Amino acid sequence: MGRIVTLTLNDALYNAGLLGFLRICRKSNLPVQEVGNTINFDSDILKDFTSHYLQTLIDTFRDDIIYSEIMENYNRIVPLNMNQEENYKKFDESFKYIADKLKRASYLAGYEIIKARGDLYDFEVEVKTIKENKEYQEKRLLLDQLIDKIKKYKDVLIMKDITYTKIQPFWTNVAFLNSKRNKDEFDLCFTEAFTKPAYEFLPKEGKKVQLTCCQCDSAVTKSNGFTMSWINDVGVDTVRKTSYYWDFKVDSFLCPVCNLIYACIPLGFSMQGTEGIFVNDNESIDVLEEMNGVAVVKVDSRKEDIFYKVIDRFMDINQELTAQKEVNNIQVIRRSNGRYIFNILSKEKLNIIKYCKRDFAALVGISVKIQDDYLNVYRKVIQSILNGENLYPLIYILLHKGIDKSIRIWFLRYMIKIQAVAFSKGDEKMREKVVFAAMKRGEELRMRMLGDNQNENKVRTLSYKLLNALKVRNSNEFMDTVLRNYIGLGIQMPISFLDILKQEEKFLDFGYAFITGLNGGISKKEDEGEENAK
Repeated sequence: MGRIVTLTLNDALYNAGLLGFLRICRKSNLPVQEVGNTINFDSDILKDFTSHYLQTLIDTFRDDIIYSEIMENYNRIVPLNMNQEENYKKFDESFKYIADKLKRASYLAGYEIIKARGDLYDFEVEVKTIKENKEYQEKRLLLDQLIDKIKKYKDVLIMKDITYTKIQPFWTNVAFLNSKRNKDEFDLCFTEAFTKPAYEFLPKEGKKVQLTCCQCDSAVTKSNGFTMSWINDVGVDTVRKTSYYWDFKVDSFLCPVCNLIYACIPLGFSMQGTEGIFVNDNESIDVLEEMNGVAVVKVDSRKEDIFYKVIDRFMDINQELTAQKEVNNIQVIRRSNGRYIFNILSKEKLNIIKYCKRDFAALVGISVKIQDDYLNVYRKVIQSILNGENLYPLIYILLHKGIDKSIRIWFLRYMIKIQAVAFSKGDEKMREKVVFAAMKRGEELRMRMLGDNQNENKVRTLSYKLLNALKVRNSNEFMDTVLRNYIGLGIQMPISFLDILKQEEKFLDFGYAFITGLNGGISKKEDEGEENAK
């Protein structure tokens, strides 16, 4: 029996590491005791921790990596009859994807690991041979042999994918991410860097203790302590920049066990591709596990979004928690595009997300091309709400684009409702009614303007004028423009317009909703609009 190790929830990234460590222990049946915000375990469970760590990485992420896409493309080839010429193009398309991915630098380093095991099979040469072969039956046989080799050494190739898409966003330059060790076996590298020091660590005791772990307060020395320079955007390079410390003396160290905990961060975040989401809570290990119940979402699942999945699950858990106690502000950390984004889910914002749950869900998977970039509509909307930013500028851009391209951007109705509710100041239902009524009025005017000729030009011209009035928040100009069109059509303008246009916020809600209805955006139809507008 080893020593009893006690670790307590602390800052967000350390908590993510603890959660990742717990997921490894759960999957590997390693005994860990939880008490409130603390875990206890015997250090003996660390003896073979490397194998558990690597296997958990593989089991968790194997469906969201390049390797799985290679297999999917091969499986598309399997049923093809290579005696039929019409199948040649399908073969070429799938094989091209496989060949391109097998030439990636990470895989080239993986082939060196395979050669070191004694197998001299040349993956690059075989891919080239298949490309150059003109006989499709032979190409298929050669491809089958290539795939057999890939499957045989899938542990290497899968870990290469995981290393650069799931681990490197969080830490680098140590173990198998050390550029000098990227052709060495994964288990050897991780054991030397993390597992062995943690397993063999015995805290120094006595009155002469000068340094302690900055996380668990275990006594450490400069020889067995670790800096945090290998953790992205957290640590300081203590070799090059000692000026960060008082009198240039480095006094911030991790003990080997906490160093290992930080290596588990990738398994604590919910992942999709290279992006990770973590919901932080310091109060309880149980709550932390519940809040972060989504481990991974496949990156090619267009109608799935990791941010949405995590927030949606949190809202379900939050309902259970609020029945027991008042929930404090919750920290949400997102790792995306090489940086951390921090948001606080306050009670007010939670209520907005809860009230508009279906509206947020309707935006998932929608992207719109703005100039040369594609905008993830759900991400932009949720991030704006979390930051306390109104959605009017984005709604204006999307409406203008819809009018320009004659696209019925049906999802704007959800955005306008979210905007109205988010800034309603306790008057959600009334603002929601205003939005719906405005869309209906806009749709009614649209039908009268189109008439039998279905001339969209009149609607487009009116829409531009109204948008310009909204942009400068000129309610009088908006009202005059609408009134002239009602009079021109010989119909009476609803008297309710006058009351709504007196208040600027209601005017903006009403105005954007009215133009959305005017351009046919009140209801979604299968043959109308574009989910991914171009």
